[in-house]
Amino acid sequence: MKQLLAAFIILGLLSCNKSSTDPIVPILPVVDSFTATVYNGYGAGKYKIGDTVDIFSIAIADNQVFDKWNSSETAILNASEEWHAWFIMPNRNVSFTGTLKTITPVALNFEQIRGRDRMKPVYYHFPAGHKGFVYLLHGTGGSALSTASNYEFKQLYKELINDNFGVIVTEAEESTTGVDANGDGKNKMVGCPC
Repeated sequence: MKQLLAAFIILGLLSCNKSSTDPIVPILPVVDSFTATVYNGYGAGKYKIGDTVDIFSIAIADNQVFDKWNSSETAILNASEEWHAWFIMPNRNVSFTGTLKTITPVALNFEQIRGRDRMKPVYYHFPAGHKGFVYLLHGTGGSALSTASNYEFKQLYKELINDNFGVIVTEAEESTTGVDANGDGKNKMVGCPC
């Protein structure tokens, strides 16, 4: 029995012997991340396949609105015409270029307008022949002034006005009265000048 076992071991060792003519197959590293390049914007970097990647346009001047992201890869963007877009990182390098278009600068007008009981600060702009209007409202802790001057809201109202919509930003009733009108325990009073 010992002789039979020794014979099997020798045969096994001989069958594992590779010839010197067998090709050498290199072990390649697994690539699990690729590069996102962003021109005229932010968000470039190296990301793992499947990561959610946010990209942002460069700062937009008062006389500009965001136009679109140019790339052969715009199909993977959630919103190729938005200054802030996102995508899921594919298994390849991708590149995006943000483009802007020039507009006539827009400024919101300011007035104190009588509400039901008192004066309220209101910021607004109505283009000639506007096709409708949009109220931009603030939440708890905000104000009409902070909404009218907030970078993201500013991009929104410039886009709306450029698309021929009127815009109204008014103070919350709780801010002007100093009373928790909806009973949520959070007074929206933030130093209203009223």
